[in-house]
Amino acid sequence: MSHQAYNETKALNYSGAKEILKSPLAYQAWLKAEREETPALKLGRLVHLASLEPHVFDKQVRLAPTWDARTTEGKAIKKAFLATLKEGEEYLDQEEMDEVMSIAEGAQAGIETIASMYPDAARLKEHTVTGKHEGAFIKGRPDLILHHADGGAIIDIKTTMDAGAESFAKDVAKYKYNLQAAFYLHMTGAKRFFFVAVEKKAPFDWAVYELDAEALESGKRMMTSACLTYRECSLYNNWPGYSKQVQTITLPKWAFYNEES
Repeated sequence: MSHQAYNETKALNYSGAKEILKSPLAYQAWLKAEREETPALKLGRLVHLASLEPHVFDKQVRLAPTWDARTTEGKAIKKAFLATLKEGEEYLDQEEMDEVMSIAEGAQAGIETIASMYPDAARLKEHTVTGKHEGAFIKGRPDLILHHADGGAIIDIKTTMDAGAESFAKDVAKYKYNLQAAFYLHMTGAKRFFFVAVEKKAPFDWAVYELDAEALESGKRMMTSACLTYRECSLYNNWPGYSKQVQTITLPKWAFYNEES
């Protein structure tokens, strides 16, 4: 399935579920928002391409010559190079190319570490999966599915500033990566879900992580809540925002002043 066809498939995915857990109104705003590719999103997209489909990356992404666009000569070099680009091709300068390839190298090493546990597994890269949960249709595109007789595994590449265990655990909580794991495990029937966490800056170190049972159960509960809300709102075509009643809130424990600390 093409990315366009995937996007047009009416179903709840991990990204949408994160929004609907904020509020159904936030989800609707997210659906209608125009998505511009930021430098961070571009980096992530190209790292995934270089990691999972290096042959496609080599065909579609070119190394640009160095130019100084402030000079007449530089402008001429840039214009001549851009004229050589074919439809669908894009380019990176030397610094960007080095960064992408360094991150991709770490991601590939992590992938092979996991794949060595499934030597006979077929690899499905960015394969569209669909399913149903609590009466709601769901969809996703896992980075890599290791299809194996024992149920196989899902591999997801995450770029991060710090791939250490303590720091990456905070990333999981902040971005609800355990919700993503719940979605993909449910739709694929895979038995295990692995993250390959790769640092975006030198030394571009990497690590492989698997969530514990408690984190996975929390992800499942979030998935169930999101799907129930999605089903209910879709049924009545009603997408409410936050409660407009006065509410009492409690601060997290870390926010309280402690004289002994």
